[in-house]
Amino acid sequence: MAELVLNVSGMKNSTDQIQVINAMSKYSGVLDVAVEPNSSRVQVIYEKYNILPQDLKNSVESAGYQAEILQDS
Repeated sequence: MAELVLNVSGMKNSTDQIQVINAMSKYSGVLDVAVEPNSSRVQVIYEKYNILPQDLKNSVESAGYQAEILQDS
């Protein structure tokens, strides 16, 4: 397992947060997605052999948000 922390710009409410979670949850290698309340930080626990951090970032951007990788471990 690995952990990815993203800074996601453009999340203004709970609907935006759900859209970001859904964008990443479509991958079978994603185990957990947590959005910090009142923050732009998103933590993703994923199987590093099934998905790449860049794929997760791209899925958020495809949903209409700007994403920056803050931590990948």
